Amino acid sequence: MKVIFVCLGNICRSPAAEAILKSMTKGIDISSRGIDGYHVGEAADRRMQEAAKKRGIHINTVATLLKLEEMLAADYILVATEKIARHLKERVPECKEKIFLISHWSEEYSGRDVPDPYYSSEESFDFVIEMLVESLEKFNKSISR
Repeated sequence: MKVIFVCLGNICRSPAAEAILKSMTKGIDISSRGIDGYHVGEAADRRMQEAAKKRGIHINTVATLLKLEEMLAADYILVATEKIARHLKERVPECKEKIFLISHWSEEYSGRDVPDPYYSSEESFDFVIEMLVESLEKFNKSISR
């Protein structure tokens, strides 16, 4: 199984989601990507790394752009926002059925965008980690059946 997490720049939400799911499961090909290239080659945001470390999660990715062939090969493309979902569904309609919000399986945050904490307070990074953990625990249970 192949899962790709997607956010805008691939330095906050999607690398955190990748690290969280990797901490929960083994045997799944998990990666994260961005749809905008302005952070390509950069490590995940220091504030996101610190928020994740508080939960025992280590983020060690480098920002990378999403490629068409990766989308086609994925089983799940989990995106941070509805805007990104619409963009990808329009760009690659053959992948429509495998594009979901990260919060899709969540009980508490279902249907909500994962907010971009980049221009926000330190606490917003903690909230994003909390939201991702809860959402991905439910996702992991759904694919482990």
